[in-house]
Amino acid sequence: MMTRFYSPAKHFLIGFALVVCGSMAVYAQGVVNNGAKINITANTFLVIDNGGFTNTSTAGAQVSNAGTMDLDGAWVNNNTSGVFGAGPVLATTGGTVRLDGAAQSIGGSEETRFFNLQATGTGRKTLTGTSNATGATTYGTVTLTGQSLDLNMHTLTVENSTAGTAFSTSGAGYIISETGPLAGGYGNVRWRMGTSPTAASYTIPFGSDDGTPQPIPFTYAVQAGGAGVAPSAYKTFATYSTDEYNGFTGGAGGITDYSNGPFNWDDLPTTVLHLTDDYSQASHFWVVDRFWIIDNENTGPGANLLGEGTGGDDPNYSTNPKVQYTFTYDADELGGSNHIVAANLVPQRYNHDADRWGDWLYSQPAFTNSPGTRQLMMTVGQVPSTSGEDMYPVWTLVDNSDPLPIELVRFAGECGDGSIDLKWTTWTETNNDFFTVERSNNGVDFEVVDVIEGAGNSNQSITYNAVDNLPYGGTSYYRLKNTDFSGKSEYSEVIAVTCGNDGNDFNFVNAYDVDQTELVVEFTAADNEGYTIFLFDAAGRRTLDFTGVATDGMNKVRLPAGDLARGIYFINLSNTRKNFSKRVMLH
Repeated sequence: MMTRFYSPAKHFLIGFALVVCGSMAVYAQGVVNNGAKINITANTFLVIDNGGFTNTSTAGAQVSNAGTMDLDGAWVNNNTSGVFGAGPVLATTGGTVRLDGAAQSIGGSEETRFFNLQATGTGRKTLTGTSNATGATTYGTVTLTGQSLDLNMHTLTVENSTAGTAFSTSGAGYIISETGPLAGGYGNVRWRMGTSPTAASYTIPFGSDDGTPQPIPFTYAVQAGGAGVAPSAYKTFATYSTDEYNGFTGGAGGITDYSNGPFNWDDLPTTVLHLTDDYSQASHFWVVDRFWIIDNENTGPGANLLGEGTGGDDPNYSTNPKVQYTFTYDADELGGSNHIVAANLVPQRYNHDADRWGDWLYSQPAFTNSPGTRQLMMTVGQVPSTSGEDMYPVWTLVDNSDPLPIELVRFAGECGDGSIDLKWTTWTETNNDFFTVERSNNGVDFEVVDVIEGAGNSNQSITYNAVDNLPYGGTSYYRLKNTDFSGKSEYSEVIAVTCGNDGNDFNFVNAYDVDQTELVVEFTAADNEGYTIFLFDAAGRRTLDFTGVATDGMNKVRLPAGDLARGIYFINLSNTRKNFSKRVMLH
């Protein structure tokens, strides 16, 4: 038998114990627990019809739930002790909270630790805590019956480590994670899998944030014998869609200029600085309008990307895992202005320490592209030499006819005995046929010095060298021309190398950073010649300036750079006679 209470106002439960042994329905604006002990026994219901539930900050406001709480309105918890107690209590008492109304929220100043959480009724359920750090935790099953749970920049912590029982979905019931940096933060699913999880497939039932949401699940499948050993038991996942330009706001010529940098972006993932391909063009037309964050919370050096824990860097795995990732995208994210062929899509991830996109387009690990199901599946951690880099968290999908950047790390020249030794290093190479080394005596008109064969396709750093046995007297200028198998070419920046007796001419030689603490600028000048150095960030803001007086010949200036953010900068060296500008990367 169900006991029914009818009231036009909220029910306030103050300082007494309420035991629900049968079923109890409250027809009111809601229930406010202002210090009471509520005990819902097994197989019984507390139904709050046409209202919500508020647990106040008053001491003693607690619920022991072995049955079901069913409500139509908002769920609010303001009690630091939670609503249902701590994890061990929840694990033994169980119980379900069912959100059975129209649009409903889960919020308050404190996180709620649920056992089973169900989303049903006629509207979406949304996390609305007072800060991004608050959200909800579940120890049993999250059941989404035709309605979605919108994380809304908050975190859903899943303590259930049994992969197949943590989520249960039907109809249009999804986890909506569709907020990125431009919106104010990610919507995270933080799943306790253990420091060395057993082989299992952990699927997060993500859905798109459309009028009619589309399923875009992500699966993290730990392979047999490949769990790895991690200091953190949690893995954190998020995904979000972008506009058709992936947050691109324009090059020098505005939004329609995607070939004249520096380029600007406003919705890239945290730590990502660019979507620029290997030919120095903005690449948003070949990238799906979505990013995935797969943070193992063990990404090694770098920012604490999703805000978990404190102290900045996440610790490394002691043994790297082998995990199969399955990405699912929304078909609409290939359309618009994009030039994407679905069958050409491949996964790429961003190395936030080296500021470069890595790829496995032509080598391990293998991947499977299934355009019919809008899914790509690949296994990371297969190659020991790159398994650490596989753990970097930011991923996207790219048409492999125009992959994201294959970067030249450094190009430099040194004076030898009547010659100039040239060296350069690449991080990765894709379809790279050959390099052409070119020389000039004025920095404008170039001639060929040598042609060096490229590696074709590589996922590791390679150092090349060439020797100019007939350099010009004084200063020689050099550049690299990189040509791929299709005949497409790009040029490096021009470097100047000064040897011999003409060292008094004012010329820019090189600029590079040292140990993330100093920016070193090398140039030649005459004795007592004045100069000025300016450093500008990618947005054009001046971040450093220095004025000095040079000595005769080669000069080396060391400038403090430890407080500068890592990324691309533009350095300007000038005096009354000459003005030089050069791009420099602070790694």
